[in-house]
Amino acid sequence: MSSPAPAPDLRPVPNHWNAYDNPEMFEWWAALPVSGGPEPLLRLQRALFDGGERHQMLRVDTSPEIGFDRNRDGYIGDFADAHPDRPGPLDEYPAGYVLSGYWQMRYSTRLAYAPAQTRWAASARVEEDWFDGTSELGERAKVPVRWNAPPIQLFADVREGQFVVAVSLMTDIFFPLNPAAEDWPGTDEVLDNRPLAERNGGRLNAFLADLQAAALAQGGRWGAARRSAAPPWRFGDSGIVF
Repeated sequence: MSSPAPAPDLRPVPNHWNAYDNPEMFEWWAALPVSGGPEPLLRLQRALFDGGERHQMLRVDTSPEIGFDRNRDGYIGDFADAHPDRPGPLDEYPAGYVLSGYWQMRYSTRLAYAPAQTRWAASARVEEDWFDGTSELGERAKVPVRWNAPPIQLFADVREGQFVVAVSLMTDIFFPLNPAAEDWPGTDEVLDNRPLAERNGGRLNAFLADLQAAALAQGGRWGAARRSAAPPWRFGDSGIVF
């Protein structure tokens, strides 16, 4: 007589992640010398747009400074190529450098998350959607997020003769292991976020690899702001460490 089938595991799918308000926690940056002229910087910008779109990590939805709206105009990389004079030059920034108005731009990231009612099972569902803020993501997952911000945040500046472009994470949904939010940062409890990190962190690493390759190809430098954040978060120049 065959053994009865095991009872399904009906534990809730975990949403073991949260959002934070410090863009310096998880940051990667590219630096190009201003003396190299505008072309390397504009090629790096195009690589950021292309990689963000390809890996679904950074989709630009609007850029008021150049009159761009994705719903009307399509992909921002093609729009920028068609309007190389937008925006005009400003200080060290050349014409066509859209990231000079990064703080006005609205952009989205496609993220995997566990819906609030999903249960662990062989067919357990993990959903994906585009989010421009962690509050909406938290509402979908019923996670009380600490801070509303774009899941991935852009930054551009000129520092000590270098054009700097930085990408920061405002949520740890990309990491396979996270601390318990209620006790962070002094907690010893480690939460398993691998079902979500396999998708989110994998795409993030592919995006960062493209951006790193572009920065180095243009004669620039690349790095992570911190080689490793507080345990259990682990990352380096190449992205999330699994």
